[in-house]
Amino acid sequence: MDRFPTCLCLLGLASLLTGCSDLEPPASPPQASPSPQGQAAQPLVSIKQVNRVLSGVNSLGEPSVSIRVGSSRNHLFDLTLLRANIHPGYRVRSLSYSHPEVELITRWNGDLFTQSTKFPTSVEVTIQSISTEAAVLSFSGLLVNAATGGYVRLSPSQITITGKDLEELLHSR
Repeated sequence: MDRFPTCLCLLGLASLLTGCSDLEPPASPPQASPSPQGQAAQPLVSIKQVNRVLSGVNSLGEPSVSIRVGSSRNHLFDLTLLRANIHPGYRVRSLSYSHPEVELITRWNGDLFTQSTKFPTSVEVTIQSISTEAAVLSFSGLLVNAATGGYVRLSPSQITITGKDLEELLHSR
């Protein structure tokens, strides 16, 4: 009789582990995609809308400009570049946060996704042109939620910055 509670506990644990192994996250897009080790993350978003451009400093304390892009409050990306790099033809590719002069983060449905030195991530940015009327940038990225290991991929996107946002982008350049 003393072994009955132990057996019951072991059976319950085995049942729980077996039942959980088949669980998959809901397939309702958009969602963070699987880790690159299992399979390539699927492109989730393509950004065309600029929400605002702000001056400030990056995580290293250097003069920077942040470009907030996205189409809703739950799906915004912040791209931060060193102010000194705001010129036509500038191009940077950062693998696993190898170039801190470019930073890309997002809050996706309340979860934080960033570049990382511990997970495979990437950001690529090109400033295609800058004139008095507009600046055109293209960028893409693969960001990780370090707590969950989930990924969000920003597919190659192009934005055009005009008006007051362009003035802020070019301010003190």
